[in-house]
This record gives sequence, C-alpha cells and structure tokens, in this order.
Amino acid sequence: MTPKASTELPSRIISLIEKPGKEWREFNTENLFAKYVLSHWSALIDDWSNDPDSPLIIRKTGPVRGSVTVHETGREVIFCDNSPAQWVAEEVFKLSTPRLSDIKEFLAQDKIPFKFIAKRGEQNSAKYKCVSNGDFNKAGWKLCHIDAVGLNSRKGIYLEDINFLKKKFKLLLDPAIFFILPKSIGGLGEVRWFIDAQR
Repeated sequence: MTPKASTELPSRIISLIEKPGKEWREFNTENLFAKYVLSHWSALIDDWSNDPDSPLIIRKTGPVRGSVTVHETGREVIFCDNSPAQWVAEEVFKLSTPRLSDIKEFLAQDKIPFKFIAKRGEQNSAKYKCVSNGDFNKAGWKLCHIDAVGLNSRKGIYLEDINFLKKKFKLLLDPAIFFILPKSIGGLGEVRWFIDAQR
C-alpha cells in the first residue's frame, strides 16, 4: 500500500527552499523591474481600484473572458484570465507610465487583453475582444501571484463585497505584489515556501 505523502516538510528542507526564494526576490527587485515604474503602477492600480467609473477586472473561471457584469453598486466588472496581468508586466518592462485617463482610453479602444486565446463563439458575447499577443510567454517568462487572485465564490459577483473585489483586482494587477520567473524554473512559482519568500 502506498503511504500518503506528507503535506509538511522538515524545517531544514523548508529552509533550503526558502533560500533561493529570498535570493530571487532580491534579484527580481533589483534587476527586472525599474523601481520608479513599479511605484507608478502600484499607485495607478490603487487609483483605478478607487475610481467608481473604472471597471474592476476579476479573474474567474466560467464566465466569458472579456464579458462584463454590473455589481450592485453600479460598477462594471470585467472577467479575465491572467492575460491583463501579463499585459501590465509587459508595460512595466517598456517603462510605460500611463495615467488613469490613458487606461480608460485603452479600454475604450479595446487595447487591454482579457484572454490568451479566444474559444469558439466566445467573442460573440464578449464586450472586450482583445486577445493577448503572447509576447510575455514567448520571451520565456512566467508570471506568478503571491496570493490567490481567482474568485472562487459561487455567490453572484454582483453581491460580492465591493472591497473584496477591489482587493482581488489589486492582487491580480499590481506588479509590486506579483513576481516573475524564467519559464525554465517556473515550477518554483507553485511551491508554497518559495512563494512565501517573495513577500
């Protein structure tokens, strides 16, 4: 009979996993994204989140990506996969520092991707039809989130607490609180102790 695998590891092994995690966090912070651009985008995401006239972007399995629902507060919510987070990372690499008014214009022109690949018939019911160009993945990167960004609740999204949705929005899009890895070591982005070392 095959024994059950332990969900916990000896502290010595955990320390060995945490060490490269901490070293990657330092490298990630000092070498990959310009700090002033990170600060700009973090403030921009806060402004976006707090602007009732700007839609929130929520990652959720099930709804058509790029489709829109309306929260009970009257605020629009756009459904997506991880593509808008990758779009943010691409913009940070470009040293792009848009204003909230620019983001609104991007949305009006359907220039922000909300899906990696459009499924058959999906575009028919999507308000936003932009598809990711895949450049982030083609460049060999994997984008990882420190905390869970997906919304798994069965409650209708229009009934979710608006502050909870704003928190999920920030976790998804704020480049100051996600991290990237070369795809060659992307599996580390699924390891709890490595992830915790990025905080």
